[in-house]
Amino acid sequence: MMAYATKLTSKPNSLQMTRSGKLGISLWQALSKTLTVDELFYLKEQFALLQPSKNGTISLENIKEALMRNGTDAMKESRAYEFLTSLNPLQYRRMDFEEFCAAALSVHQLEALDRWEQHARCA
Repeated sequence: MMAYATKLTSKPNSLQMTRSGKLGISLWQALSKTLTVDELFYLKEQFALLQPSKNGTISLENIKEALMRNGTDAMKESRAYEFLTSLNPLQYRRMDFEEFCAAALSVHQLEALDRWEQHARCA
């Protein structure tokens, strides 16, 4: 896994395309385990805003409700709600905090960090 993640550091488009499939999911979950305490704290706060269920999972409905509660005019103009509607096939899918962290990662944000290659090697 480490070699695969390191190899992809020079190919951001390839890494972005690995979001699906077992290997891609495993890679993103491994990368999410390299986040710092501060990054995990921030993501935990974001996850809490989505009001997870008693079993600690969120659904597409949680995301929609959070947008309705906290949405701004700029979000409405950006068609964020239309984008969420396009995700309706995921409406019965549940996501725990670990999956949320993996889904929240962005190749472009990771690459901007000085420790990007360290993240990839640790994954």
